[in-house]
Amino acid sequence: MYNIDSKHQFHEPGYLQRAREIGVRKAIGATKSTLARQFIGESVFTAMIAFVLAMLLVFLLLPSFNILTNKLVTVYLLDPGIWLQFGGLALLTGFLAGSYPAFYLSSFNAISVLRGGTRKSAQGSGLRKGLVVFQFIISIIMIVGTFTVYRQLNYI
Repeated sequence: MYNIDSKHQFHEPGYLQRAREIGVRKAIGATKSTLARQFIGESVFTAMIAFVLAMLLVFLLLPSFNILTNKLVTVYLLDPGIWLQFGGLALLTGFLAGSYPAFYLSSFNAISVLRGGTRKSAQGSGLRKGLVVFQFIISIIMIVGTFTVYRQLNYI
C-alpha cells in the first residue's frame, strides 16, 4: 500500500504534465483563482464520488457483516442527517486535499513552466516527506487494527 501511494504521489511525468498544463492555461489567460477553483473542484468531486461509493459498499456489505459477527448492526442510510454529516466531511476533505496543490501549482510562472523550469523546492520536499511518513504510519495502524479485529472475530 505504501509503495503504490508513494509512486502515485511522486510520479514525475504526471507532475511535469500537470505543470505544463498549468503553464498553457496561464499563457492563454487563466488566473490563479480560476486554476485554484479547478483543482479544488476536482478534489471535491473525487471525494464526493468516494463518499457515494463508500455508502454503496456499506449498503451492500452490512448484511454480510451482520452474519459474520452474529450481531445486528443497523445504519440508517436513508437518514438525511447521515448524508449531510458524511457528505459535509467529504466536502471538507476534498477542499483540504485540493487546497495545497491548487495554490502551489497555480503560483508557477507560465514561461518558466513551459521551458521546463519546475523544480521542487527544499521546503516542499520536507512537507512531502513528512506527509509520506504520516501516511505510512496511518497504514501501519490500519494494518494492525485489521489484524486485531480479525483476531477478535475469530475469538468470538
